[in-house]
Amino acid sequence: MTMIPLYAQLLILTILAISSARVFSIRQTRLDSLVMFIPFALFVLFIESIAWGLSVNEIILFNLIILASIVNYKSFFRFINHLFVDSYSALYTISSLLLFLIIIATAVLFIAFKPVYLKEDKLQIKTETKYLSGTFNTGFSESDETLQTKNLKLTVYTPDANKGNYQNDYAVIFVPDKRARFSSYDPFLKLLAKSGFKVYAGDFGFSTVPSSKKVNINFLRQHELFMKSKKAGGAYYSAAENNYYLDVYAKEMEVIAKIADKNEPVAKKLIIVADEGPALAASKIISTPRQIVMCHNISLISEYKTPGYGFIQQSDPLLAKFSFHLDRDKKGYYPGYVVMKIKSAIEAYEKAQFEELNGDVQ
Repeated sequence: MTMIPLYAQLLILTILAISSARVFSIRQTRLDSLVMFIPFALFVLFIESIAWGLSVNEIILFNLIILASIVNYKSFFRFINHLFVDSYSALYTISSLLLFLIIIATAVLFIAFKPVYLKEDKLQIKTETKYLSGTFNTGFSESDETLQTKNLKLTVYTPDANKGNYQNDYAVIFVPDKRARFSSYDPFLKLLAKSGFKVYAGDFGFSTVPSSKKVNINFLRQHELFMKSKKAGGAYYSAAENNYYLDVYAKEMEVIAKIADKNEPVAKKLIIVADEGPALAASKIISTPRQIVMCHNISLISEYKTPGYGFIQQSDPLLAKFSFHLDRDKKGYYPGYVVMKIKSAIEAYEKAQFEELNGDVQ
């Protein structure tokens, strides 16, 4: 997760604020060219949404741009027809002032509910991101071709090998639930790495999900899935018409397991950590290069309040507040607690293995 989306959102608000404030700065007859900042703001929002996914902030910004367009529809007409303006009406001036105040209030709201960003250097971890191309049939690999579609974003979270709690025995396989942005799991994955686990996290977006639509934009499909599944929760994936998602998740985890197998020593064991949708699909995994010794379903942990949507109390506090009535998790309590439960489950597994081994020896 990065703060770049927030900076992009504040840039959009700045562009809209400049456009709205122009009514106070007119000095001479001229073309009303600053009104074109509004469609420019829409363009920046579109690029930001494609790059980082859809959140409540983007929805608010889109509605704000629509409002700005309604307020300025006459100005668009004047500019397109090259008509000069030397003054603005009182009604338009008041409308622009109100719009300007709404924009400032939105900026304050975004800053107050800004994401909680965990710095890698403070956690003593490293992250490396690669973009791969391919399909389930052909396999996935890095490509030097600039224009080739990259349908797998692979992020590897590596703990400091010199730390005493470095887990040499286990590597974690993770794919996100498609209702959530990948960044919504980033705080959790970083804390998992801080705890000593090397994490292989693969974000395939919707490139692996079959669709009959000609236009497949990730953030639009994600929003559609979010809205359709909000009431059903994890049961959405179990419905007959949506069961194909489970097959997709299973194949995605197989791909990440193969990548981890190539990079990890033979003695290292693989475990799956999964949220609601991918956890349901774990039983559908057909084959992996080495045995998956455990699948931990974090959606079953009661302290994890937003199963299927990631740790939005850190990554998307505005969504957490208005959709789930949850406060911003500034200190990372919830992802930290889930990491603790995973470590406890591994300890229980190791104890059971030890007791079983002793039983066989006796």
